[in-house]
Amino acid sequence: MKNLSHLSQLLSQLVAIPSINPRLKHAASTDNEIKLGEFIKSTLTAAGIRVVTQEVELGRCNVIGSLARGEKADDKIILLSAHMDTYPASFDADKELTPRIEGTRLIGRGSADAKGSLAAMMNALLAVAHSAYRRECYFVASIDEEHELKGAKKLTEFFSPKQIDLAITGEPTQLIPIIMQKGIIRSTIRMNGDIGHAAYPKSKNSLFAAGKLLECINHFNQLLKIKNYNPLLSAANITPTKIIGDGDMNLTPAETTLWFDARFSPEMTETDFLTELTIFLQEHMGEHSFEINFPHFVSPANTCSVDDLTVKEFFSWIKQTTGQCDPEAFSYGSEAGVLSKISKASLVFGPGDPKYSHKADEQVDLEEVNAASEIFKKLLTSGHE
Repeated sequence: MKNLSHLSQLLSQLVAIPSINPRLKHAASTDNEIKLGEFIKSTLTAAGIRVVTQEVELGRCNVIGSLARGEKADDKIILLSAHMDTYPASFDADKELTPRIEGTRLIGRGSADAKGSLAAMMNALLAVAHSAYRRECYFVASIDEEHELKGAKKLTEFFSPKQIDLAITGEPTQLIPIIMQKGIIRSTIRMNGDIGHAAYPKSKNSLFAAGKLLECINHFNQLLKIKNYNPLLSAANITPTKIIGDGDMNLTPAETTLWFDARFSPEMTETDFLTELTIFLQEHMGEHSFEINFPHFVSPANTCSVDDLTVKEFFSWIKQTTGQCDPEAFSYGSEAGVLSKISKASLVFGPGDPKYSHKADEQVDLEEVNAASEIFKKLLTSGHE
């Protein structure tokens, strides 16, 4: 109960500090993660943990804590990372930013996504800070995961390629390790037409091209289903999200643009996926011209080998603590794909149920947060916590 009390206090402090991502819809221009970053930095520094900040955007910084290898530790290097930014409040901001405890559940904005992971990781780091068995380890509280992954992408400049043995991205997974996830591409496709009065329409109407494009995308998705790139994940796919043209009441548009969100399998890169899409559209769009614009957002896909020795060890600590360890895959985005550039193995793991993410009743079970912290302690000290 002492551990739960300490963790509930730490998590309550994290939730009570607003850290809304200023780039999200309905966010205020004054929103940011700055105050939360300052709290995390001061908490770790007070415990004698070395902390540096890495500016990503003006005033918005990743917080990076580190512990040197203890005299009795092996040479494994561990990275624990979770994001600080949250979505804006749904309805009642004051209520959602005021943490409250009901039973063993802490309710409040960001409690599951991903401040529960932040609390578990911080608690583990503080607990092993003076252990002779502590491995060289890094803890990162990142910015901008909910928008463009700018924090994680900037973090890759801090480390050498494959420097980390195991990178763990903290997200609500109900303590299930996620070893595989789809990548994400968000981009636009532009179609040109001729401006013409509705009374005397021109033959080249970009809205007809958009209609053909939607038909082609639907066909492309059917082919992707048949290919079934990976048995652990649903098929890669493209989802149209918005169409805008510059036409008017009685004028045909000179240009129509379709926005899309594509999810691609780990067996592919974003370049592979876009190349395949381009070739398909070139073959099926007929007389309609189009241009796929450079993506404004890419989240790399990720896959983690279950045969990696450090991963196997991590799984053993999960099973020892929770009684089971059954790795899964998901189609969401996360920082894990980005962090795979600097790590030999990268996966997603943390307390909380993702169904509560971004919701007015966002919550996390404190017993899960405590279990996650115990697992992280074992990993950081190879079981000598």
